[in-house]
Amino acid sequence: MSRHGGSIVLARNSVNLNQIKVMLRIRPSSKKERGNPSSKNVFEIIDEESVVFDPNENNDLLAMYSKKRQPKNLQFSYDHIFGPETTTDEIYDQSIRDVINHLQDGYNCTIFAYGGTGAGKTFTMLGTPVHPGLTALLAEELYSTLMEDGIGVEIICSYLEIYNENVHDLLSDIHPPKALQLLEDGSSVVVSDLSWFRPSNAEELMSILRTGNLRRSQLPTDTNKESSSCIDALADGLQHVPFRNSKLTRLLKNSLDGNCRTIMIANVSPSSLAYDDTFSTLKYAARVKYIKNSVKKNLVSARNASV
Repeated sequence: MSRHGGSIVLARNSVNLNQIKVMLRIRPSSKKERGNPSSKNVFEIIDEESVVFDPNENNDLLAMYSKKRQPKNLQFSYDHIFGPETTTDEIYDQSIRDVINHLQDGYNCTIFAYGGTGAGKTFTMLGTPVHPGLTALLAEELYSTLMEDGIGVEIICSYLEIYNENVHDLLSDIHPPKALQLLEDGSSVVVSDLSWFRPSNAEELMSILRTGNLRRSQLPTDTNKESSSCIDALADGLQHVPFRNSKLTRLLKNSLDGNCRTIMIANVSPSSLAYDDTFSTLKYAARVKYIKNSVKKNLVSARNASV
């Protein structure tokens, strides 16, 4: 990155293949799980990149919790395994902090959490006032970095949810929320009538997101029913990928198969009570690891840029 006359100039490099980074976060046992004598640990962490799901010693017991007969003693490997004792700050320092450098270098970046209901996605991304999530940590460092460098950048944000194939604006004051439409804009997909805000600092950004979080749908939904066929096609390198099969994959098209550095954090419970959801998430995350994006720097030459 270089500057000329107060402008930001990001030179366009040759296209590079970049594999999606997949992290696994095993959350601590909940109070409910600790109080249930039937709840048993389903993981054996081998090292920082490998974990065994449903180790041999638990086979007879855990079979009771699966609705279908599942393979046992399966090893999964990811870019990093974070056990129940790992804090969000440690995850940020080890795997997320470099996103700031990628943004400054002109790359598109996506971080998303994946997992079943109650697996810890919200805690990982938003956290609490006492234990900030990855979004809060990233926002704090982003605003601080921009201020130190004196770069004129406008930060804008929105917050939406896709629930049962309906897109809702979580920052809209309209209740009940109306279903929004997805529109094609060249190679991108945009959401019609979506609210946009311009927070001036990290605290204001997090306040906006916390407001939206209170409006999310709370009922459970299938974690990968709508998008699994798309992920399989991307992982297998098929020429045709059915992004249009779901609104989630349409919105994430560039993050999954475009010009973007993408990080996925798969969140799971350690308990046998969430056996099926956990197994589903592990398989889904393993497939995502095979996806490669074609990334290149964006070319910007302006005194003020919007991100």
